[in-house]
Amino acid sequence: MSDKLLLILRGLPGSGKSTFSKAVIEEAQKNGLTFARFCTDDYWQIHGRFNPVELPAAHAWNFNRAATAMIDGINVVIIDNVNKKREQFSNYSIFGEAHGYEVVTKVIGEFTDKAILEYFHRNLHNVPLHTIVKMAQEFEH
Repeated sequence: MSDKLLLILRGLPGSGKSTFSKAVIEEAQKNGLTFARFCTDDYWQIHGRFNPVELPAAHAWNFNRAATAMIDGINVVIIDNVNKKREQFSNYSIFGEAHGYEVVTKVIGEFTDKAILEYFHRNLHNVPLHTIVKMAQEFEH
């Protein structure tokens, strides 16, 4: 593991991004590295129920938290969002590279009908099935 890693996770709700990030955090801890995980969904825990009108503010809030962690030199910074399109995470990549981070992007999960149905049943944010299907259709591989 690099001593400055920006890990950008991509995947549908319920695909296992948060579980994967927990494993990375455990590895960082074993190696004595500092770490931070950032998820735009955390915005709703602070600011109330999900509101699509607030998505731009939520994404900006999440980016600013991650940027601060990189400025502070946190060893492992994890971005745990759906990130279905490259434009949604390119600002993290650019910022990370500018601050000396190795940037790794990882797609979590599959995009089969069976997998999507499984993700629907286990996603923690109660994202409706039709929304997950639409995200899968729009996902840039």
